[in-house]
Amino acid sequence: TNPMCRRYLSVSNLAREIFLREYRDADPAKTLVMRPGIEMSSYRNLNREECRREIRRRYGIGMSESVILFVSMNFDIKGLDHIIAALAGLKNDFQRASFRLLIVGKGNRHKYSAMARALGIEEQMVFTGIVDKKDLYRIYMASDIYAMLSEFDTFGMVVLEAMAASLPVMVSRNVGARDLVRDGVNGYVISDAADARNVA
Repeated sequence: TNPMCRRYLSVSNLAREIFLREYRDADPAKTLVMRPGIEMSSYRNLNREECRREIRRRYGIGMSESVILFVSMNFDIKGLDHIIAALAGLKNDFQRASFRLLIVGKGNRHKYSAMARALGIEEQMVFTGIVDKKDLYRIYMASDIYAMLSEFDTFGMVVLEAMAASLPVMVSRNVGARDLVRDGVNGYVISDAADARNVA
């Protein structure tokens, strides 16, 4: 490490832990966590009920259905497979569970549609593709919970965006934004994303 550096800034405790493990001569007292922020004004003029009606009508989702939101530009590393497996278990255990998984972004849609079909929940999946940022804010407001079970993420800005829309969040322990989650209060930190029953 450079002796000229007075401080090392990490975006999360997870990133700090990795930095200190990789650079053993770095001084832990000089290695601080400075989390990113977001612009809250994007949400200020949005009416939650209007967003719920508009977005749910657009994507054919009923007003009484619970919407689990997933936003990513890389489905593979953000844990979409774990979420699908958990929701299949949820549907099997609670036959009357009424939910939709709203998937926003870019990834291998065919792979995950096939997985959902094999597990019997393809009808619960809604792919939007890439959406405009203004639409994304409305989608957050129209949803009920945000889920991201990443294999690894130094922070995860989408978690902040979801929380800004007052959504509870479910993240894996490999997501740096776990720092902001008070387990059972404003969301859940999942210790083992592959444990479908626990995720469900």
